[in-house]
Amino acid sequence: MQKATLVTKQFIACPHCGEATGYTPTDTRNAEWEHTHLGSEGCGKGFKYIIKDGDRFVEALDTQPDAAPILSLLVLPPQKQPVYFILGNTGYRDRNTGKIDLDRDYYYNDHSCPTNWFTDIRAMIIGDDADPHGLLQHVRSTLEADADAIMEPVRLSQGYEPGAEGSSDTTTDWLTAVAVFPEINPQGEIVDMEIITDIKLLGI
Repeated sequence: MQKATLVTKQFIACPHCGEATGYTPTDTRNAEWEHTHLGSEGCGKGFKYIIKDGDRFVEALDTQPDAAPILSLLVLPPQKQPVYFILGNTGYRDRNTGKIDLDRDYYYNDHSCPTNWFTDIRAMIIGDDADPHGLLQHVRSTLEADADAIMEPVRLSQGYEPGAEGSSDTTTDWLTAVAVFPEINPQGEIVDMEIITDIKLLGI
């Protein structure tokens, strides 16, 4: 056993908002080098990255945001055939049998949140089509900043505290989703009277 070696990865900070941009200072040339980035991860505004005589500089560009985070609502329409998903993840060895445990019924059917699986999907299959374009239909997209403004009063009404462990739950998640995308519940069939009040306060 040996002590773990920690590796720190550096990112260029956006000159507008100060957040990490996702770009790393990997170029080590001494000659002058310029590259314009439009759409930093923090605010979407542009900046110029310059390497000159071994030093690194950034220059903020007075441009309109070239990119902005958005939320998109997709729907899976009713299907005549089952839709199959092939996921790639990790199986662990059973200490009693010595074999990799392939029994994932409890993990997928009860334990794990479906939103955790999307990065694991290797293929979606319906019928004989392993690349079903249009399987999920786009309903509407909105700016994430606009969505946050809508979601905040709903979260607060449910006792949500930013950063507090366990402050969110499935009811709050459902409320915020419907507040931003009322298309999810077009009939308005809500049973809980407190939920009805919260939704009406938002004018939905």
